[in-house]
Amino acid sequence: MQHHAVVTKKIHLSLLFRFAEPPLNDPVKFCDAMHEKSCCIGHYEGGLERDSRDAFISAVNEAVDTPDPAPWHAVNANSIVGDVGMVQVENIRLCMHSNDTLTLLRHENRWIIVSKVFFLRPAE
Repeated sequence: MQHHAVVTKKIHLSLLFRFAEPPLNDPVKFCDAMHEKSCCIGHYEGGLERDSRDAFISAVNEAVDTPDPAPWHAVNANSIVGDVGMVQVENIRLCMHSNDTLTLLRHENRWIIVSKVFFLRPAE
């Protein structure tokens, strides 16, 4: 059990440094954290939105003029089985409150995001 906690902490820190930490619209950081064939999918503005990694990065770059220096986020859940992991992150970015479920694969001695499924919380 202790090994699981250490590995979980390493995944969390690895992803935070490569994906969740500012600047939010750094294409190099996104490309490093996400597999080249990864996708981002969820419901947005009443429809199903599915983007490739590059389309997702492009959309973020278009939406962000000045990156938030300290975006709020919290890791709500995680799981690891062998070389497969899952991290559920709640965050507020671009004035939107969402939950992202990141599916990870340990490949070539590092964790990489292979999919990002999001739930955009309704505005209050």
